[in-house]
This record gives sequence, C-alpha cells and structure tokens, in this order.
Amino acid sequence: MEKVKFNKPALTVEKQIELLKSRGLIINNIEFAKSILSNIAYYRLSAYMKYFQINDVFKTNTTFEDVINLYNFDKDLKSIIFENIRIIEISLRTKICLHMCSNYGSHWFYDINNYKSQKDYEKTLEILENERGLKKDTFIKYYYEKYSEPDLPPFWMISEVLSMGDLSKILNGLNFKDVKQIANSLTPDYFTSPVLTNWIHVLATIRNICAHHSRLWNRQLKIKFAIPQRIPQWLENRVGNDNVYAVCFVIALLMKHHPYNNFEQQLKQLFIKYKNMDITKMGFLKSYNYIL
Repeated sequence: MEKVKFNKPALTVEKQIELLKSRGLIINNIEFAKSILSNIAYYRLSAYMKYFQINDVFKTNTTFEDVINLYNFDKDLKSIIFENIRIIEISLRTKICLHMCSNYGSHWFYDINNYKSQKDYEKTLEILENERGLKKDTFIKYYYEKYSEPDLPPFWMISEVLSMGDLSKILNGLNFKDVKQIANSLTPDYFTSPVLTNWIHVLATIRNICAHHSRLWNRQLKIKFAIPQRIPQWLENRVGNDNVYAVCFVIALLMKHHPYNNFEQQLKQLFIKYKNMDITKMGFLKSYNYIL
C-alpha cells in the first residue's frame, strides 16, 4: 500500500459529534455526548466504536450510550483484573522470599549455584543493582545507614521495590527445583511449575495494559500464555492462550488459595451488571458460570 502524507485536521467536540452522526451513530443526548467527549478523547473511544462499525459505518440502531456502556464495562473489568494481579504480585514476592531466603540465606542471589546459568546470575544482579540506585524507600536507606556489607540489602528488603516484570525475570533464572517449590506454594492443587514464569510474565504485561488504561476486553494478546499440560480444566473449558478468558483463568487459579480471593465472584457480579455484554468476544463460553 502506497503511503500518503497525514493531513487530517483536529476536530472540535462539536465536529466530532457531527462526524459520528454522519456515520450513523444515534446520539439522543447531545449535552451528554459533549460532556463525555470533553473528558474522554475521541481517539480512545474509537477503539470501542470499532465493535459497532463496519467500514467506519455504525451498525443499525447503535447509540452513543452503547459505546459508553462498552467503555465502562472495560473500565470495570480492568479494575478487577488490575487489583487481583496486584494481590498475586505481592503473594509471589512473598513466596520467593520465603523459599529462597529460608533455604539459601538472606543474600542467596550472590550464589551462582542458585541459578540455571551464569547469564541468569548476572541478569539478576544487574536488576538488583539498578533498583538500589533508583529507589529511595526508607527501609532501603536504613540498610545503608546501618550496615557496611553486603553491598546489597537482604532479598526480603530489596524485593519490595522490584516490579512484577523484574520478579518474573528473576524467577525465570532460578533452578527448576526452586521454581517448582515456589509454584507449589502458590498453587498446591495444580502443577504450574513448567508454566509459572511465563504466566507471571504475561500477567505483568496485562498489569501494564490496565495501568495505562488501554483497551482490554476483546484484546488478542501478543505475548501468549503457555498451555499447562497437567491442568485438565484448561482443555475442558476450552481456554485459549491469547484472550481475556485465559487471563481470568490464570488469575482464578493463582488466587484460589489466597485469603483475599473473591475474583470469580467479582467477575460474576460484573457480568450481571452488564448482562447484555457479549463475553464470547473475550473467549468466554456463552453459558459462563465459574472458572474453577
């Protein structure tokens, strides 16, 4: 396709409304539409409009309220998923600390024998060294004020300032026997050790999607979940590996034994609130009940 120079003009809110109406969108309340478009960018909403359009023309009887309802559904969905990934992140951090520090000491990360390879050892130390220079948390400062060595704080301290992405990289570099123990502590009912590092990596990308308020509801994931071979529910429920249903399945599984677990009930309430939402576009079966 031959490229052309971009020459689309910026549109006022009034012009945006005219454009939407010319494409067949029913706008019953102009003032409501103005208020929304003055606070939520047209371009952001256009990602939700696409669901109701064919070649930029809205399907018959589509209203502005339909678009906003879908936007609000996605917003509420992301809030639920973000909060539960946050809980999983804290739990994972704790599980790694408990296992690695109890078995190999407070500064286990200095021992190359705790890693699959020299490269993994060097990568973890690089992550930890970078965090020391970036973070100014009180407890980190306290360590350097009181202790002369080791050069880095104990893992239970420095891990509190690691991102979920960094945690996934560190976990990926550990010996499999340790990953297996950490996975068993997270999911005692399921064999997740072969896929856990991948799952955490994918959840970290989902967390970023939610944090940056990007569209999630019918997104096809670029980074896909590894399919577990010994969790029959994955196949029984026809879970894909690149959709929101897969995200929810993984979260439900990782949250199952957490004392704060209310994830599936939150999902159920969301689907009741938006009862006309087509959840099959996210990979769910039409007759959704509970995941696990």
